[in-house]
Amino acid sequence: MLTDAALKSYCEYTKRIISSAKYKVGATYYDAGIDRIEQTAGDTISIFLVINPPFSGDVTVSEVRLYDTGGEIWFRQAENISVKAYQEGVLYKFSFKFIGKAV
Repeated sequence: MLTDAALKSYCEYTKRIISSAKYKVGATYYDAGIDRIEQTAGDTISIFLVINPPFSGDVTVSEVRLYDTGGEIWFRQAENISVKAYQEGVLYKFSFKFIGKAV
């Protein structure tokens, strides 16, 4: 099992390596704001994004991506998130749970 010190190190690494995020509406990707990256449980690191479509009307977010400092896709997730016209945006959370396993 990873120690608290190791998880804190992974969290700090993640903060340094993740540089941007995007979400997909239709065939177009839009920038998402990175709200924060934190250790949310003993074995979990979470990344919170703000998804705020730059236009009015109801939309569906079909994918969310994280990019590293080299511009490479670091993580992607297919989604089906409905954003209604009256919403100011969506707070989206990626969670990465670390599991130690002897093989």
